[in-house]
Amino acid sequence: PVLFYALHRRLTEQTESQTRAEMLAVTDPLTGLATRRRLTEMLSSTIARARADRPAALLLVQLPHHSGFQRAHGREAADRVLVLTAARLRRLVRPGDTVARMADDQFALLMEQPCPLALAQQTATAIVAQGLRASALVEDPQALRLHVALALMPQPPLDADGVVRALQVELSQIRRDPKRAIRTLGG
Repeated sequence: PVLFYALHRRLTEQTESQTRAEMLAVTDPLTGLATRRRLTEMLSSTIARARADRPAALLLVQLPHHSGFQRAHGREAADRVLVLTAARLRRLVRPGDTVARMADDQFALLMEQPCPLALAQQTATAIVAQGLRASALVEDPQALRLHVALALMPQPPLDADGVVRALQVELSQIRRDPKRAIRTLGG
């Protein structure tokens, strides 16, 4: 019985280690959100399933002042901003939606259920509003200002990477027009 217990224990530990390693590949360790790789996989399958009468939406969210904030306040404070932003984005998702960290200063929200343009725009507005809320954890109010670019899918002829690249171009357009915090692909 002792030998069986030891073997069972060892097998359980190996299984737990493998599970943790697999989760690290698809989960950002700082924020606990999905990784870019995981989101791209999900986005590809969402694009394949999306139809014009039942669209899905992808919202790309950027912290445009993050690198300056990190230089001014240090990595620990910048990481706190990322964690706070991730938590605020999670509050806005519906069951079945996915929030992912795409880059140091970029997040994505994949709204897979049928998502009309009005709902995607309403969510984008709520994201910008969440960024404007003050927080005791962050002294600089500019740190949480968010820009959002959104796209409805299917977005022919773009694949998952093409949609993300197109939204990144839209985000760069927002930087040129500081009065606008939200842009819609093709709109």
